[in-house]
Parts: sequence; C-alpha cells; structure tokens
Amino acid sequence: MQRDVDVQIDNCDNKGVFHGTLYLSGKDFNAALIEEGLATASSKGTKFNEYLKAEKKAKEAKKGIWGTDFNESGPAKREKDQILGYSRAVTVTEIEDAQNIYVQELKGG
Repeated sequence: MQRDVDVQIDNCDNKGVFHGTLYLSGKDFNAALIEEGLATASSKGTKFNEYLKAEKKAKEAKKGIWGTDFNESGPAKREKDQILGYSRAVTVTEIEDAQNIYVQELKGG
C-alpha cells in the first residue's frame, strides 16, 4: 500500500543528509513517532524544541523505548545506549498510518 506524503526539508548537513518533517494526511509523522516512544528528538531540525517536549512526555509515560526497564549502570546501560544509538540506512516501503511504517534495510547500511 502506497501513501502520498509531504516532506518539508529544513536543511542538509555536511554529509548530504536531509533533515526535515514528513507529513502523512497533514499530521507530523516525526512527532507521532516521538510521542509513541519510537524515535528520539534530533537537534538537526527546526522543530527540535517541540520534539524534545514530545520525547519528555513519552519518557514520563514510559512509552516505546522508554518503557524498557534498564539499570543506569553496567551492561544494561551499555545495552540501552546501543538501542538509543542504533541506526540503519533504510527505504520506507509502506506507510500504513501515522503509527505503522514498513522499511527495507539498504545493503551496507
């Protein structure tokens, strides 16, 4: 299933990576992911303060990645840091709604 989306590009960093906002049916998809604890706020976009507030609410509600019970020291802290720092190059293959997306990992990503 394919969806039409709107993308607003805010800037491009020195590595050629575009930073911006993806809108699905007029809703800020980035914010939706952060609100559900499925993403973290990035300081590279123009909506950082807004996203940081959404991230704080997700943390307080223990949603998504914030709901996992990790100790703040030792191996568990390293595991949490790995989860929060985990990234892969992907292509979005399907957007079902504001909370369900499907991606395909790019080779060498």
